[in-house]
Amino acid sequence: HIPNMDKVGGFSICSSPEQLEQSRTVELAVKLSDNAPASWVHTVATVGQTVSLRAGGNFTYAKVSESVVTGQLLVLIAGGIGINPLFSILQHALKVQPEAKVILFYSCKTAEEVIFAKELSELVERHNSFKCVVTLTSWLSLVFKNDLPTSERFVSTT
Repeated sequence: HIPNMDKVGGFSICSSPEQLEQSRTVELAVKLSDNAPASWVHTVATVGQTVSLRAGGNFTYAKVSESVVTGQLLVLIAGGIGINPLFSILQHALKVQPEAKVILFYSCKTAEEVIFAKELSELVERHNSFKCVVTLTSWLSLVFKNDLPTSERFVSTT
């Protein structure tokens, strides 16, 4: 809830459920825009300011824990700011099962728009079974891991 503002939206939770349980905090990704709530976060809100949150929608993937624990391949596909909720799912999957087989395909318009580049690179370094492919629609391609299998193996269940 934003003081004196009825409109909501423009935020995505990008932290893992474990962060909420352990520190009672959540991280929000808020793209700077003309959207009133997003603009408020960037222009009025201050560090340490208390705000209230209201969850809405059904944007969860309840089978993440079951999938990664049983060794199933988890494929995440994101474009632009669509990475935000998937980054939360990715962190949770790798926390529940550090050797989870996860592949993230992430596309952005430019390299400057790649959100969580440092964090994704660090996750690739820490988790051998996590692969991350970032493509740029400007026809450049960046692969965080050079030894990726062929595309046919990405969807293989074996």
